[in-house]
Amino acid sequence: MRDATVLHVNLPKFSQKNHNQATTTTGRAKEL
Repeated sequence: MRDATVLHVNLPKFSQKNHNQATTTTGRAKEL
């Protein structure tokens, strides 16, 4: 369970970056 906790703590920073990338990718896909 320790690993899960560490991941959960680091998730906000990590997902913020990926969220922006995912949004642009999805936006392009929708435009196409």
